Amino acid sequence: MNKQINQDAIEAIMLRLQTTPDLFSSLLDGLEREQPAIINWIFSESFDILSQDEKQYFLFLALVIIVSISEELANEDVIDPKTIEETEDKNWEIFSEQSSKDFREKINVFFDKYPQEDLLAFVEDALELELEDQVVTTIGRPPMFIALKTLIDILAIAS
Repeated sequence: MNKQINQDAIEAIMLRLQTTPDLFSSLLDGLEREQPAIINWIFSESFDILSQDEKQYFLFLALVIIVSISEELANEDVIDPKTIEETEDKNWEIFSEQSSKDFREKINVFFDKYPQEDLLAFVEDALELELEDQVVTTIGRPPMFIALKTLIDILAIAS
């Protein structure tokens, strides 16, 4: 698929999720039925390193990505656990190969000719937000970025 999901579409979906309380739980229910491997992965112990606030934020960002892709690209492929694992491992390998200690510099490599650059930029910006009540810790940032990039890869790139 070569249609790029733009920032306006992402922001509209984010706003809908923030302002429609029932949408969040109905999306989770639908995801559980339609993409059980993804929902199991999102709620797996792989993310136990994240604080409770980070887990909630991660879930919100994941839903923004999933809804963006499903509405903009109409991807209905059911993803299997092996695809998630292989894609995530590949992303961790690339991340680990970067010599920089700076998070932003380490993730620059992922943007090179990436077909869903706006979605990936959304993830980067969401994890870099400087808020008084900072949700994402320096420990939580890399696993959240890799997981959210993996989600984009398996739903929007590989199909």
